[in-house]
Amino acid sequence: MSRSIFKVLGSAAAAAIPTLFCNCEVCRYARKHGGKDVRLRTAYAIDDNIRIDFGPDALVQSIKFGLDGLNLQHLFFTHSHEDHLFAMDLETLMRREEKINIYGNEAVKNVLAEWYFFEERIIFHLLEPGSKVDIPESGITVTALQGNHIPTETTLFYLFEKNGKRLLIANDTMEIPECTVEKLAGIHLDYIFADCTWGENDRQVGHMGIPVIKRQLEKLRRVGAVDDATAVYPVHIGHHWSLPHDQLSMTPAYDGMEIEL
Repeated sequence: MSRSIFKVLGSAAAAAIPTLFCNCEVCRYARKHGGKDVRLRTAYAIDDNIRIDFGPDALVQSIKFGLDGLNLQHLFFTHSHEDHLFAMDLETLMRREEKINIYGNEAVKNVLAEWYFFEERIIFHLLEPGSKVDIPESGITVTALQGNHIPTETTLFYLFEKNGKRLLIANDTMEIPECTVEKLAGIHLDYIFADCTWGENDRQVGHMGIPVIKRQLEKLRRVGAVDDATAVYPVHIGHHWSLPHDQLSMTPAYDGMEIEL
């Protein structure tokens, strides 16, 4: 099976970095230095046919990284918040002849169902924790797992598996639920992209910071999901609570980062 490229399209929390009208240290640093400190809102792609989340930066991410929307076949959503699901830009699906496969929870379905293009251009796949999706043309298996972000919906992690490699997307979460830890028991993770909205702060209000990430890694280590070979990248970086890229105590993800699967 040929290799796939997993790409980080954005690595910031909802406000992006630098944030409009903000004068915090991180935003000032990003405006001055650019590079990895400039972050669009968190989203990912695998090759040209799979994307994970489609927020208000989806258009500029497509242009910046040369992604052709006509090739997009599978779009996964972690949850319904607007920085991850910006439905207005999906209206241009009406320009396509082919329907697109969209995967997500009940809240995601409800947001999209309000748009006239839902029936005409979307094949919606309702996912719950434990749901599996096979993408045979890419040789990828996707497993939805339960996150812990907000009480109003069941947010989703995604485990991507290909060529014996396993990559877990776990942004927008507080402590990893025990049911998810149990499902990951004995499944070695090669890569984890972990919520880091609160930077170095030990805070749990809808999100994690690095101290909380480290505690979750110990939980996963105890069940055999994590070892010293697991690469862990903080993502969904907040501005006001964080530090510049090279000053964080864990090496974070950055826009344009690539991993071969």
